[in-house]
Amino acid sequence: MTIQSRAALVGVALAAGMATTICMGGHASAASGDPAVFPHTASLVSGKVTVSITNKAAAPANCGFTLYPSTAKTQVDDVVTAYQRGDRPLTDFSDAIAQLTAEQLGTADISGIAVNASKSGSTGAKGGSTSYYVLQQCATTQEASISDLSLAMDGYLVEGTAGTGGNGSLDTGSLGSLLP
Repeated sequence: MTIQSRAALVGVALAAGMATTICMGGHASAASGDPAVFPHTASLVSGKVTVSITNKAAAPANCGFTLYPSTAKTQVDDVVTAYQRGDRPLTDFSDAIAQLTAEQLGTADISGIAVNASKSGSTGAKGGSTSYYVLQQCATTQEASISDLSLAMDGYLVEGTAGTGGNGSLDTGSLGSLLP
């Protein structure tokens, strides 16, 4: 399976519903598929996950992240490893990809990250949990042929406080003291 096919399958399957353009363009020498080029910090406060990504690539980048239950860590890591190594076709993981797509709990896009800059994105996490597994995907926006596509993927756990609302968060702002 070519890198284009792997990237398309992973990008579509794992980021279904993401409106990001991380799979548009890309350049192997800029990102090299290395997640270390896109270091991050992540937090979970009151059911809201915020991820800040720094772009250490040689070109601007678009990133996005998807939240999964923390119990999906092994499945996400297996699919990411298959993509990164390229030694097993992702079709071997079609059942895991289908299950992961059904288990997505939130997504966010972080586009237009300048070189040597950081940018953040947030999403309310469904499920009211105190931990989620995050799949981060980044690619540079530099024009290149599709054969140069290089998608940097990374998975990590984020822990914090759950929201109190039915959808995993409740933001009452300054009116919180007025509510019963």
